[in-house]
Amino acid sequence: ADSLIDQLVVVLQNLLRRYPTEYLTTIITIIGDLEFDTLNTSDAIASYVWIIGEYSSEIAHLEDRLTTLMSQFQDSDPAVQSALLTTIVKINLTKP
Repeated sequence: ADSLIDQLVVVLQNLLRRYPTEYLTTIITIIGDLEFDTLNTSDAIASYVWIIGEYSSEIAHLEDRLTTLMSQFQDSDPAVQSALLTTIVKINLTKP
């Protein structure tokens, strides 16, 4: 089941890249209910981070999620670190 969730998050990211607004409500609902701790692969975590960065205004408790992710920054895969840094820059540039 864990690998299924990981694969789902990667597929959701690809759907949002291909169709940025078409499935947004459904995907954000899924991501909003998903806890980052349930993800096991670097690809899934990086995809999760990309989604919350791209749609930060739609994500509830964004600061809490980012704090949790950043607390594990040193131990994260370089792809996840890159996604986190990009997400934080995006959020700071778009935040009023």
